[in-house]
Amino acid sequence: ENVTYIDHPLVQHKISMLRKKTTGTNEFRTLVEEIATLMGYEHSAIFRLRTLGRDSDRDLYDSDA
Repeated sequence: ENVTYIDHPLVQHKISMLRKKTTGTNEFRTLVEEIATLMGYEHSAIFRLRTLGRDSDRDLYDSDA
């Protein structure tokens, strides 16, 4: 299946805030945006990186995924 399960405590907390009847429209939209950001961060853990070269003291990376 193409399902990514996110078991992050902060995401779970924000989802519980979404479910409250007292959550207003603006707060709901803000929470959805924050959850989407956290989901993107969690999902990016699957990306593999490889070194491309050196730029002074920093390594440059490229996504292999």
